[in-house]
Amino acid sequence: IDYISVAARMGLDPAALRLLVATDRVTLSNGVWLALMLARAGGPEAAGHAGPAIEWISRTPYVPPNDRPRFDPKDAARQLKYEIGKRGLGSKLVSPPRLVPSLDLGGCTLKGWDFHLERDADDPLPQGAEPCFFHIAFERPVTGPLALGWACHSGLGQFIPV
Repeated sequence: IDYISVAARMGLDPAALRLLVATDRVTLSNGVWLALMLARAGGPEAAGHAGPAIEWISRTPYVPPNDRPRFDPKDAARQLKYEIGKRGLGSKLVSPPRLVPSLDLGGCTLKGWDFHLERDADDPLPQGAEPCFFHIAFERPVTGPLALGWACHSGLGQFIPV
């Protein structure tokens, strides 16, 4: 886990903010604990992943949600383009999503398999899926956050403004 973002559409009252600031660790279900430190606080713009922006790049791996016999980057790009079209973002892509071989986060070069991909035993990765990264560009600025693909509600498939 690199960053945790907390979003509350109606905002947070002072007691909730104090609780977040005082939280210095999270204990995972396997007993491992992670040290936390508040990096930023504020509205959606403070998290740095809301945009608006024309260009976006993967922050966590995109995993195509459909089972396939084998992974094909062109199929993954088509699926991503399809999902973006279904989201009603108010702008179309100017070109197909461009595959990015790795991410540089904090001086570390990361591949898709370097991320924790399992959600739980009952929900394995789709057959033939491989975690990958993309760069996408829209005709007009789009407001995020953007999360697409399999397990996008669990932290995968996040995009941040370039």
